[in-house]
Amino acid sequence: KKIIVHSEYEKRSLVRRFPALKEKIEIKLTHLMSNVRISNLKIKNKNIISFFGPEKNEKPLKPLFDLIRLDVNENFSYKLYRVDENKINRKYKILLNQKNVTVEPRFQTKEKYHKAIINSTLIMLTHTKDFSGKLSGQFTDSVSCQTPFISSLIEPNYSINEKNGPL
Repeated sequence: KKIIVHSEYEKRSLVRRFPALKEKIEIKLTHLMSNVRISNLKIKNKNIISFFGPEKNEKPLKPLFDLIRLDVNENFSYKLYRVDENKINRKYKILLNQKNVTVEPRFQTKEKYHKAIINSTLIMLTHTKDFSGKLSGQFTDSVSCQTPFISSLIEPNYSINEKNGPL
């Protein structure tokens, strides 16, 4: 039997702890990316950067708010999904009132979620190094829908980009 992992990083981590498993580990980069999705390449007509919550220690909102603050000409619209406005730091709440920022606090249905990914110009993945080694659902879904993403150089994002080029 094989052990499936999503990146070279995960394989190295397992082999370090369990050297006897080395020959059983297989890297399968597709994971959820093999699901059939509608490509968004033909419908990109807006500059939308989307963030999908919930916010966590390893998935903070600060990088997104820093980007919104720098976009003084409002070149992009920002859509925040599954974000609880009550938990947002006071210094960022002012940004939520900008006309180019929309917050959808509720959980999205599968259809609405995929439509949001498809309609986005970019997906903002704010994962920190604490998330390294885990596979983000938003990462795989943005790749499967051919929606580019903004991400830190964390694993497995780095391994996948290294193999396939910038996504």
